[in-house]
Amino acid sequence: MNRLIMHHFYERTAFDLSDNRNHGAPIAVTRAAPPNSPGFDFEQSDSEVRVSPSGTLSDLWSVRVIITFNLTLAGPITRRYNLMEGHLSFAFFVENDGSLMGTIVDNNGNWTGAKSAPGLITTNQWHTAEMQHDGINSVRLLFDGVEVAASYNAPGQVRTVGPHGIAIGHWPEPPGVYTFTGFIREARLYKYDPHKDANGLLDHCCVDKKALDEAATTLRGQGATPESLEAKGREILQFGYSLLAQVRGSDPAVSQQQQQLSAAAVTSYISGNQSGYTTALAQLALLAQARLNKPQMEDIRKREEDIMGSLPLPFAEFRKLLKSVCWDRVGIDPQGLVDAMQRLQSIRPNSPRRGEGE
Repeated sequence: MNRLIMHHFYERTAFDLSDNRNHGAPIAVTRAAPPNSPGFDFEQSDSEVRVSPSGTLSDLWSVRVIITFNLTLAGPITRRYNLMEGHLSFAFFVENDGSLMGTIVDNNGNWTGAKSAPGLITTNQWHTAEMQHDGINSVRLLFDGVEVAASYNAPGQVRTVGPHGIAIGHWPEPPGVYTFTGFIREARLYKYDPHKDANGLLDHCCVDKKALDEAATTLRGQGATPESLEAKGREILQFGYSLLAQVRGSDPAVSQQQQQLSAAAVTSYISGNQSGYTTALAQLALLAQARLNKPQMEDIRKREEDIMGSLPLPFAEFRKLLKSVCWDRVGIDPQGLVDAMQRLQSIRPNSPRRGEGE
Protein backbone atom coordinates (compact mmCIF):
# COMPACT_ATOMS: atom_id res chain seq x y z
CA MET A 1 0.00 0.00 0.00
CA ASN A 2 1.34 3.42 -0.92
CA ARG A 3 1.71 6.30 1.54
CA LEU A 4 1.76 9.99 0.68
CA ILE A 5 5.24 11.27 1.51
CA MET A 6 5.26 14.66 -0.26
CA HIS A 7 2.42 17.02 -1.15
CA HIS A 8 3.03 20.53 -2.45
CA PHE A 9 0.32 22.99 -3.39
CA TYR A 10 2.00 25.99 -4.95
CA GLU A 11 0.45 29.27 -3.95
CA ARG A 12 2.94 31.15 -1.81
CA THR A 13 5.31 28.41 -0.63
CA ALA A 14 6.32 24.83 -1.34
CA PHE A 15 5.34 23.62 2.14
CA ASP A 16 4.91 19.84 2.44
CA LEU A 17 1.28 19.18 3.38
CA SER A 18 1.98 15.46 4.00
CA ASP A 19 3.64 16.20 7.39
CA ASN A 20 6.85 14.47 6.25
CA ARG A 21 8.81 17.74 6.08
CA ASN A 22 9.74 17.23 2.44
CA HIS A 23 9.40 20.95 1.91
CA GLY A 24 10.53 22.43 -1.37
CA ALA A 25 12.83 25.38 -2.00
CA PRO A 26 11.33 27.53 -4.79
CA ILE A 27 14.10 28.80 -7.06
CA ALA A 28 13.56 31.44 -9.78
CA VAL A 29 9.79 30.96 -9.82
CA THR A 30 7.02 33.50 -9.31
CA ARG A 31 3.42 33.26 -8.17
CA ALA A 32 1.11 32.65 -11.11
CA ALA A 33 -1.25 35.46 -12.01
CA PRO A 34 -4.93 34.92 -12.87
CA PRO A 35 -6.30 33.00 -14.70
CA ASN A 36 -3.48 30.50 -13.96
CA SER A 37 -3.32 31.03 -10.21
CA PRO A 38 -2.79 29.33 -7.87
CA GLY A 39 0.53 27.91 -9.00
CA PHE A 40 4.17 28.72 -9.67
CA ASP A 41 5.30 30.25 -12.95
CA PHE A 42 8.45 28.62 -14.35
CA GLU A 43 9.89 31.32 -16.61
CA GLN A 44 13.68 30.93 -16.45
CA SER A 45 16.16 28.17 -17.29
CA ASP A 46 16.96 27.73 -13.57
CA SER A 47 13.32 27.75 -12.40
CA GLU A 48 12.61 24.80 -10.13
CA VAL A 49 11.35 23.55 -6.79
CA ARG A 50 14.07 21.51 -5.06
CA VAL A 51 13.48 18.97 -2.27
CA SER A 52 16.46 17.74 -0.27
CA PRO A 53 17.02 14.02 0.40
CA SER A 54 15.34 12.67 3.51
CA GLY A 55 14.56 9.44 5.29
CA THR A 56 11.14 9.17 3.67
CA LEU A 57 12.72 9.53 0.21
CA SER A 58 14.77 6.37 0.74
CA ASP A 59 13.72 2.79 -0.09
CA LEU A 60 10.81 3.91 -2.24
CA TRP A 61 10.14 0.38 -3.60
CA SER A 62 7.04 1.44 -5.53
CA VAL A 63 6.24 4.99 -6.53
CA ARG A 64 3.27 7.10 -7.53
CA VAL A 65 3.71 10.63 -8.86
CA ILE A 66 0.83 13.04 -9.53
CA ILE A 67 1.42 16.52 -10.92
CA THR A 68 -0.90 19.26 -12.20
CA PHE A 69 0.62 21.52 -14.84
CA ASN A 70 0.07 23.87 -17.78
CA LEU A 71 2.82 23.76 -20.41
CA THR A 72 2.66 27.21 -22.00
CA LEU A 73 4.38 27.50 -25.35
CA ALA A 74 4.01 29.82 -28.32
CA GLY A 75 4.93 27.04 -30.75
CA PRO A 76 5.16 23.24 -30.90
CA ILE A 77 6.86 20.99 -28.35
CA THR A 78 10.43 20.42 -29.54
CA ARG A 79 12.33 19.37 -26.40
CA ARG A 80 11.91 17.53 -23.11
CA TYR A 81 10.15 19.29 -20.19
CA ASN A 82 10.67 17.77 -16.74
CA LEU A 83 7.70 17.47 -14.42
CA MET A 84 9.34 15.69 -11.47
CA GLU A 85 12.58 13.75 -11.18
CA GLY A 86 14.14 11.96 -8.22
CA HIS A 87 17.91 11.94 -8.58
CA LEU A 88 19.08 8.49 -9.78
CA SER A 89 15.64 7.09 -8.94
CA PHE A 90 12.69 8.06 -11.17
CA ALA A 91 11.75 10.64 -13.79
CA PHE A 92 8.43 11.93 -15.14
CA PHE A 93 8.41 14.33 -18.07
CA VAL A 94 7.00 15.52 -21.38
CA GLU A 95 9.12 14.21 -24.24
CA ASN A 96 10.16 16.23 -27.30
CA ASP A 97 7.46 14.61 -29.48
CA GLY A 98 4.66 15.69 -27.13
CA SER A 99 4.38 12.31 -25.43
CA LEU A 100 4.26 11.64 -21.68
CA MET A 101 7.05 9.45 -20.31
CA GLY A 102 7.83 7.91 -16.93
CA THR A 103 10.97 5.94 -16.10
CA ILE A 104 12.94 4.47 -13.20
CA VAL A 105 16.54 3.39 -12.79
CA ASP A 106 15.87 -0.35 -13.05
CA ASN A 107 17.67 -3.32 -11.50
CA ASN A 108 20.13 -3.29 -14.40
CA GLY A 109 21.01 0.37 -13.90
CA ASN A 110 19.11 1.53 -16.99
CA TRP A 111 16.41 4.17 -17.27
CA THR A 112 13.35 2.19 -18.41
CA GLY A 113 9.62 2.81 -18.26
CA ALA A 114 6.55 3.67 -20.29
CA LYS A 115 5.82 6.22 -22.98
CA SER A 116 2.50 7.42 -24.39
CA ALA A 117 1.73 8.03 -28.04
CA PRO A 118 3.29 11.19 -29.53
CA GLY A 119 1.26 14.38 -29.52
CA LEU A 120 -0.64 13.57 -26.33
CA ILE A 121 0.19 16.80 -24.51
CA THR A 122 -1.81 19.86 -25.50
CA THR A 123 -0.12 23.12 -24.59
CA ASN A 124 -1.65 26.14 -22.86
CA GLN A 125 -4.14 23.94 -21.00
CA TRP A 126 -4.23 22.54 -17.47
CA HIS A 127 -3.65 18.80 -17.12
CA THR A 128 -3.04 16.26 -14.36
CA ALA A 129 -0.55 13.50 -15.13
CA GLU A 130 0.25 10.42 -13.07
CA MET A 131 3.03 7.82 -13.07
CA GLN A 132 2.87 4.53 -11.16
CA HIS A 133 5.53 1.84 -10.68
CA ASP A 134 4.40 -1.21 -8.71
CA GLY A 135 7.84 -2.09 -7.33
CA ILE A 136 8.10 -5.19 -9.52
CA ASN A 137 8.13 -4.50 -13.25
CA SER A 138 5.15 -2.43 -14.39
CA VAL A 139 4.82 1.28 -15.14
CA ARG A 140 1.45 2.91 -15.83
CA LEU A 141 0.88 6.47 -17.03
CA LEU A 142 -2.42 8.30 -16.67
CA PHE A 143 -3.34 11.61 -18.26
CA ASP A 144 -6.37 13.49 -16.94
CA GLY A 145 -7.53 10.25 -15.32
CA VAL A 146 -7.19 8.02 -18.41
CA GLU A 147 -4.48 5.39 -18.82
CA VAL A 148 -2.33 6.36 -21.82
CA ALA A 149 0.62 3.95 -21.50
CA ALA A 150 1.72 0.79 -19.72
CA SER A 151 4.95 -1.19 -19.74
CA TYR A 152 6.09 -4.39 -18.03
CA ASN A 153 9.76 -4.05 -18.79
CA ALA A 154 11.03 -1.92 -15.90
CA PRO A 155 12.24 -4.32 -13.19
CA GLY A 156 12.27 -2.61 -9.79
CA GLN A 157 12.22 -1.81 -6.93
CA VAL A 158 12.36 1.96 -7.24
CA ARG A 159 15.62 3.19 -5.76
CA THR A 160 16.34 5.65 -2.99
CA VAL A 161 16.39 9.25 -4.21
CA GLY A 162 20.00 10.29 -4.76
CA PRO A 163 22.02 13.10 -3.13
CA HIS A 164 20.61 15.83 -5.37
CA GLY A 165 17.09 15.15 -4.07
CA ILE A 166 13.94 15.79 -6.07
CA ALA A 167 13.65 18.46 -8.74
CA ILE A 168 10.19 19.65 -9.78
CA GLY A 169 10.09 21.42 -13.13
CA HIS A 170 13.83 20.89 -13.60
CA TRP A 171 16.58 18.29 -13.95
CA PRO A 172 18.35 17.25 -10.71
CA GLU A 173 21.63 18.39 -12.31
CA PRO A 174 22.51 22.12 -12.63
CA PRO A 175 22.04 22.66 -16.40
CA GLY A 176 18.60 23.93 -17.41
CA VAL A 177 18.29 21.61 -20.41
CA TYR A 178 14.92 20.12 -19.34
CA THR A 179 13.43 23.02 -17.39
CA PHE A 180 9.65 23.25 -17.49
CA THR A 181 8.01 26.27 -19.11
CA GLY A 182 4.65 27.35 -17.75
CA PHE A 183 2.73 26.68 -14.56
CA ILE A 184 2.78 23.88 -11.98
CA ARG A 185 0.05 23.92 -9.35
CA GLU A 186 0.34 20.72 -7.33
CA ALA A 187 2.82 17.86 -6.89
CA ARG A 188 2.33 14.65 -4.93
CA LEU A 189 4.63 11.69 -4.32
CA TYR A 190 3.76 8.32 -2.77
CA LYS A 191 5.97 5.36 -1.79
CA TYR A 192 5.35 1.78 -0.68
CA ASP A 193 4.76 1.47 3.06
CA PRO A 194 4.95 -2.09 4.46
CA HIS A 195 3.86 -0.84 7.89
CA LYS A 196 0.64 0.46 6.37
CA ASP A 197 0.06 -2.92 4.71
CA ALA A 198 0.64 -4.75 7.99
CA ASN A 199 -1.60 -2.41 10.00
CA GLY A 200 -4.32 -2.82 7.39
CA LEU A 201 -4.39 -6.55 8.09
CA LEU A 202 -4.63 -6.14 11.87
CA ASP A 203 -7.85 -6.63 13.79
CA HIS A 204 -7.07 -4.54 16.86
CA CYS A 205 -9.97 -6.10 18.77
CA CYS A 206 -8.36 -9.53 18.35
CA VAL A 207 -4.73 -8.80 19.22
CA ASP A 208 -3.35 -10.86 22.14
CA LYS A 209 -1.21 -8.23 23.88
CA LYS A 210 0.16 -10.71 26.42
CA ALA A 211 1.45 -13.00 23.67
CA LEU A 212 2.96 -10.01 21.88
CA ASP A 213 4.77 -8.95 25.06
CA GLU A 214 6.12 -12.49 25.51
CA ALA A 215 7.38 -12.54 21.90
CA ALA A 216 9.00 -9.14 22.38
CA THR A 217 10.77 -10.35 25.51
CA THR A 218 12.05 -13.43 23.67
CA LEU A 219 13.30 -11.32 20.77
CA ARG A 220 15.07 -8.85 23.04
CA GLY A 221 16.72 -11.77 24.84
CA GLN A 222 18.13 -12.92 21.50
CA GLY A 223 19.56 -9.48 20.82
CA ALA A 224 16.97 -8.44 18.26
CA THR A 225 16.34 -4.73 17.79
CA PRO A 226 13.58 -2.84 15.94
CA GLU A 227 16.16 -2.06 13.25
CA SER A 228 17.24 -5.68 12.81
CA LEU A 229 13.64 -6.88 12.70
CA GLU A 230 12.75 -4.28 10.08
CA ALA A 231 15.79 -5.32 8.05
CA LYS A 232 14.66 -8.95 8.20
CA GLY A 233 11.17 -7.95 7.14
CA ARG A 234 12.58 -6.06 4.17
CA GLU A 235 14.72 -9.07 3.26
CA ILE A 236 11.59 -11.22 3.16
CA LEU A 237 9.79 -8.60 1.08
CA GLN A 238 12.77 -8.39 -1.26
CA PHE A 239 12.65 -12.15 -1.74
CA GLY A 240 8.95 -12.02 -2.55
CA TYR A 241 9.33 -9.11 -4.96
CA SER A 242 12.26 -10.72 -6.78
CA LEU A 243 10.29 -13.96 -7.14
CA LEU A 244 7.35 -12.08 -8.66
CA ALA A 245 9.72 -10.26 -11.03
CA GLN A 246 11.22 -13.57 -12.19
CA VAL A 247 7.78 -15.04 -12.84
CA ARG A 248 6.54 -11.97 -14.69
CA GLY A 249 9.58 -11.31 -16.82
CA SER A 250 8.45 -8.63 -19.26
CA ASP A 251 5.30 -10.44 -20.39
CA PRO A 252 2.22 -8.15 -20.12
CA ALA A 253 -0.32 -11.00 -19.99
CA VAL A 254 1.59 -12.95 -17.32
CA SER A 255 2.17 -9.76 -15.29
CA GLN A 256 -1.53 -8.93 -15.33
CA GLN A 257 -2.46 -12.53 -14.46
CA GLN A 258 -0.06 -12.53 -11.53
CA GLN A 259 -1.46 -9.19 -10.30
CA GLN A 260 -5.01 -10.56 -10.39
CA LEU A 261 -4.09 -13.79 -8.60
CA SER A 262 -2.16 -11.94 -5.88
CA ALA A 263 -5.14 -9.61 -5.35
CA ALA A 264 -7.43 -12.65 -5.08
CA ALA A 265 -5.12 -14.24 -2.49
CA VAL A 266 -5.05 -11.06 -0.37
CA THR A 267 -8.83 -10.64 -0.59
CA SER A 268 -9.38 -14.26 0.46
CA TYR A 269 -6.89 -13.88 3.31
CA ILE A 270 -8.57 -10.77 4.68
CA SER A 271 -12.03 -12.32 4.48
CA GLY A 272 -10.89 -15.64 6.01
CA ASN A 273 -11.80 -17.59 2.86
CA GLN A 274 -9.52 -20.64 3.17
CA SER A 275 -10.75 -22.27 -0.05
CA GLY A 276 -10.28 -19.10 -2.10
CA TYR A 277 -6.85 -18.51 -0.54
CA THR A 278 -5.67 -22.06 -1.31
CA THR A 279 -6.96 -21.86 -4.89
CA ALA A 280 -5.22 -18.53 -5.51
CA LEU A 281 -1.94 -19.89 -4.07
CA ALA A 282 -2.25 -23.00 -6.25
CA GLN A 283 -2.74 -20.85 -9.34
CA LEU A 284 0.28 -18.72 -8.42
CA ALA A 285 2.38 -21.86 -7.86
CA LEU A 286 1.38 -23.27 -11.24
CA LEU A 287 2.17 -19.97 -12.90
CA ALA A 288 5.64 -20.02 -11.31
CA GLN A 289 6.20 -23.61 -12.42
CA ALA A 290 5.22 -22.72 -15.98
CA ARG A 291 7.48 -19.66 -16.09
CA LEU A 292 10.61 -20.77 -14.25
CA ASN A 293 13.11 -23.43 -15.23
CA LYS A 294 14.54 -26.06 -12.89
CA PRO A 295 17.70 -24.15 -11.85
CA GLN A 296 15.61 -21.07 -11.06
CA MET A 297 13.21 -23.13 -8.93
CA GLU A 298 16.11 -24.75 -7.06
CA ASP A 299 17.66 -21.34 -6.38
CA ILE A 300 14.34 -20.04 -5.03
CA ARG A 301 13.98 -23.03 -2.70
CA LYS A 302 17.53 -22.51 -1.43
CA ARG A 303 16.91 -18.80 -0.75
CA GLU A 304 13.62 -19.67 0.99
CA GLU A 305 15.41 -22.18 3.25
CA ASP A 306 18.07 -19.59 4.10
CA ILE A 307 15.44 -17.01 5.05
CA MET A 308 13.41 -19.47 7.13
CA GLY A 309 16.58 -20.58 8.89
CA SER A 310 17.49 -17.00 9.78
CA LEU A 311 14.14 -16.01 11.29
CA PRO A 312 14.62 -14.37 14.71
CA LEU A 313 12.14 -16.84 16.23
CA PRO A 314 11.78 -20.62 15.77
CA PHE A 315 9.05 -21.35 13.26
CA ALA A 316 6.70 -22.69 15.94
CA GLU A 317 7.11 -19.46 17.92
CA PHE A 318 6.68 -17.45 14.75
CA ARG A 319 3.33 -19.18 14.14
CA LYS A 320 2.26 -18.34 17.70
CA LEU A 321 3.15 -14.72 17.00
CA LEU A 322 1.00 -14.74 13.87
CA LYS A 323 -1.85 -16.18 15.89
CA SER A 324 -1.49 -13.47 18.55
CA VAL A 325 -2.27 -10.80 15.94
CA CYS A 326 -4.97 -12.92 14.25
CA TRP A 327 -2.94 -13.44 11.09
CA ASP A 328 -3.81 -17.13 11.20
CA ARG A 329 -7.39 -16.64 9.93
CA VAL A 330 -6.32 -18.71 6.94
CA GLY A 331 -3.13 -20.69 6.45
CA ILE A 332 -1.14 -22.68 3.96
CA ASP A 333 -2.61 -26.17 3.85
CA PRO A 334 0.07 -28.28 2.09
CA GLN A 335 -2.22 -31.16 1.14
CA GLY A 336 -5.02 -28.81 0.14
CA LEU A 337 -2.54 -26.86 -1.99
CA VAL A 338 -1.37 -30.04 -3.75
CA ASP A 339 -4.98 -31.13 -4.34
CA ALA A 340 -5.89 -27.72 -5.75
CA MET A 341 -2.87 -27.75 -8.08
CA GLN A 342 -3.75 -31.21 -9.34
CA ARG A 343 -7.36 -30.17 -9.88
CA LEU A 344 -6.30 -27.11 -11.83
CA GLN A 345 -3.80 -29.11 -13.90
CA SER A 346 -6.54 -31.53 -14.88
CA ILE A 347 -8.59 -28.62 -16.18
CA ARG A 348 -5.81 -27.04 -18.25
CA PRO A 349 -2.27 -28.25 -18.99
CA ASN A 350 0.72 -26.15 -18.02
CA SER A 351 2.31 -24.00 -20.70
CA PRO A 352 6.00 -24.71 -21.45
CA ARG A 353 8.47 -23.23 -19.03
CA ARG A 354 10.35 -20.20 -20.16
CA GLY A 355 13.54 -21.32 -21.83
CA GLU A 356 12.26 -24.80 -22.67
CA GLY A 357 11.52 -25.70 -26.26
CA GLU A 358 12.90 -22.39 -27.52
